Amino acid sequence: MAYKILIVEDDPEIIEFINITLNMNKYDVIEATTGKEALQKITTEKPDLILMDIMLPELDGFSTVMEIRKNQLTKNIPIIVITAKSKIKELFEIFNQAKINEFIENLFQQNCY
Repeated sequence: MAYKILIVEDDPEIIEFINITLNMNKYDVIEATTGKEALQKITTEKPDLILMDIMLPELDGFSTVMEIRKNQLTKNIPIIVITAKSKIKELFEIFNQAKINEFIENLFQQNCY
């Protein structure tokens, strides 16, 4: 059984890149482009890992992580935040209840501008 990974990202190119990489390594991939969609898919799909962007429409990634951590059924799902925004890691550290497992700075997006 392959691990199921939820990608929460609104940029189609980044979704495609991550999706291809994960599929090559035999992971099952689920996609969500908004925080609200992610919360719905987490309950129905029960991913083993979440890759979370911060800048999302409808419900930002930080708020989405807060909601995930409040729910007894989803609070222990590992979350890796991937973002091009600086100082985001510090925000998560300040708000200790929004625990993330890892933080990756998205250099691909930074170099595109």
